[in-house]
Amino acid sequence: MTCSDVIRWKYDLPAIESYSPKYSLAWEYVSCTIKNAHSGKNRTILNNVTGIAQPGELVAIMGPSGGGKTTFIDILAGRKNTGQVEGNILMNGSQIGAGKFSRLTGYVMQDEKLLGTLTVKEHLMYVARLKLPSNMNHYQREAKVIKVLADLGISHISDTYIGTEMTRGVSGGEKRRVAIASELVCDPSVLFLDEPTSGLDSHTSFALMKRLRMMAHDRQKTVILSIHQPNSGIFSTFDKILLLCKGECVYFGPRAQVINHFHSIGYEMPANYNPPDFLLQTVMEVDNNTIRKMARIYREGQTCRAMIAEVDDAKERHETNKQASTPNLNSNFGSKLLDRALTGINTSTARSMKEHRVGWFSQVYWVAHRTWLNSMRNPYLLRFQYLAVTLLGLILGGVYWHIGFELIDAQNLMGGIFFMLALLSFGSMSSLDVFFSERSLFVRERANGMYTTSSYYVARAIVDLIPMRVIPAAILGTTTYFMIGLDVSDWQNVACYIGTFVVVSLCASTLCFAISSVSPSLAFANLLTILMLLFCMLFGGFLVNNAVGGILGIFQYMSFINFGFDLIVCQQFPSRRVRVLIPGSKDRYLDLTGNAVLEELKFDPARKHLDMIGMASWFAVYFVLAYIFLRFVVKERR
Repeated sequence: MTCSDVIRWKYDLPAIESYSPKYSLAWEYVSCTIKNAHSGKNRTILNNVTGIAQPGELVAIMGPSGGGKTTFIDILAGRKNTGQVEGNILMNGSQIGAGKFSRLTGYVMQDEKLLGTLTVKEHLMYVARLKLPSNMNHYQREAKVIKVLADLGISHISDTYIGTEMTRGVSGGEKRRVAIASELVCDPSVLFLDEPTSGLDSHTSFALMKRLRMMAHDRQKTVILSIHQPNSGIFSTFDKILLLCKGECVYFGPRAQVINHFHSIGYEMPANYNPPDFLLQTVMEVDNNTIRKMARIYREGQTCRAMIAEVDDAKERHETNKQASTPNLNSNFGSKLLDRALTGINTSTARSMKEHRVGWFSQVYWVAHRTWLNSMRNPYLLRFQYLAVTLLGLILGGVYWHIGFELIDAQNLMGGIFFMLALLSFGSMSSLDVFFSERSLFVRERANGMYTTSSYYVARAIVDLIPMRVIPAAILGTTTYFMIGLDVSDWQNVACYIGTFVVVSLCASTLCFAISSVSPSLAFANLLTILMLLFCMLFGGFLVNNAVGGILGIFQYMSFINFGFDLIVCQQFPSRRVRVLIPGSKDRYLDLTGNAVLEELKFDPARKHLDMIGMASWFAVYFVLAYIFLRFVVKERR
């Protein structure tokens, strides 16, 4: 009994792994130019590259450094977003939209971005939950993960942590295969890999390439990869070779014919010489004119004409299917054609293979679940946050213990309230790391179609705001309220005090979200956040009175601390009495009402509703700004 049979028997998994839609990938006259920032002149990165990769083929893009390999594979994968790109990318002879293209392809970049606190299987299960169709159950998803682990030979490390910079995990070669497994879980028809052997030893590289070749041949996948200087063993695993140098295609065709091609144009490989070394050395030792001559000779040769005929044949087949009213890629993935391809698979499974992704709420749940698990395995910040607010609450409660009713006590109470609001605001600066630390991971996973920006943003915000902002602020507010001895006769006063602490903390955190989303560095984000919080403190209602008019009076409405401070003071003081020493007397006092004190200090109790609206508005503004920045500004420039 094979591994696939065992998985089907154990998990009742339909023969999904036998469903492998076959798509050829063709590219016609692909060019790319980039404008030089200093000279203003355009620099050609690629020049009229044409070719095709069929299902079951492993195509290697070779060439010296700076030859355009990564640029070309980025264009093929639909990831190139800088420079001017021209040409056509066809799947089965048809152009399709970017959304459908991303669902059919996978892209493994050279620098992997993985959460090191997860085990290999946990990471792949999250990928399966986010990328596989929503009507697949848990056991079917797990079976897919187990199958991919077995295919890539990494089942033995399934329960090993991936590893971080501070903790050792899987090896470099194993990590590379985990990154490849992340793309294979959703069974892409076309797989792109950028320098998959980079940083690996020769034995590990050869083992990885044999796995990729076996996967391409046995499962009829179209595999396209870039590679710099393979050894002879790795070279033997290629079916086709695209040789690029200075943006020119000097050869594209079967690996077995490349040496003969160069021999026919006057470049003969010495005996006992490594073929890829010969190819790279040949194109690196000639000048630009010779490279262009090589490219012209190739375009005029039989190999190129056969390749162009192959591309034309794919386009003709597409037109024939179109005229025969056979659904194509642009008609809901060719649903009828796809159903016929899924012979032997039940109807629900066939439909599931055509779905895009799981629902929005499921995306939020699983991203939040993964983020929470990651936080629990890095618990130091969370523990310190709770310990700090508890200790500070007790210290502040002790400093202002059952504060009196003298005028100076009223002043101290206002100072204490203002200090606690400022403390919560600056304590929220740990939110700067929420989106900054995972920015590159988010960009990669979003491009791979794992989730939408909104689902990721909401999930990350929930996991940060509730345990790190809401609960600590509520702890600080509850501790200090009763220790200071504020009015406990009215529950609304208690709720207003604690609620204001929470909302001020949320405002500061979402401000940090917005800043960290677009900041070029964490140091700049820290500096900008400190300046903005200092501005909010200056016009927070304690250091500068709200009675100040003119432009300074407008600034108070730009401070969420001002709204929070004003709300608490106006909520707490009306029920207090303040004893004031009568001038000229040593022991005669006058009891003033709290409203009289507020009136003297230019606080308006009628402004409480404005304060609530003001805090809620700034929270909404910062929250929406952070999403806009994350959605439209945070992009990987490739």
